[in-house]
Amino acid sequence: MAREIRMHRDVVETGLGITPAIFGLVTEKGRGVIGFVMEYIEGARSFDELNWEEKYRMTDEEKKGCRDVLQKLHEKGFLHGDIHPGNLLRRPDGSVVLIDFQATSRVNSEGNVEGFAVASQTNERQMSLESWLATW
Repeated sequence: MAREIRMHRDVVETGLGITPAIFGLVTEKGRGVIGFVMEYIEGARSFDELNWEEKYRMTDEEKKGCRDVLQKLHEKGFLHGDIHPGNLLRRPDGSVVLIDFQATSRVNSEGNVEGFAVASQTNERQMSLESWLATW
């Protein structure tokens, strides 16, 4: 949990506006931090939720928004690590934000996570994001 919060805060601090803000931490005696209070975005829904409830099909503009938000994250030196329709929210204005930074890592200058040959920004874009966008 602490790692996810640290990564989330680091992404928020980039100032890109690609993720909701964290307002506070939820703690429990003896367990430390067990959760956090995140900014609520009125009307925002994940693409997974939209598809499940409405059989929603993404527009080309929304697909571009997903690509753009991931590219911005990568440009700031992060690998999301769990990119899928449930972790991308569509705001009412059509813009896209990322959530769930539990698997997020910093990357080296080549865009790779140290010690993980398959964990790279290129793989994340091509194998994760593009593979599920193709099905939408």
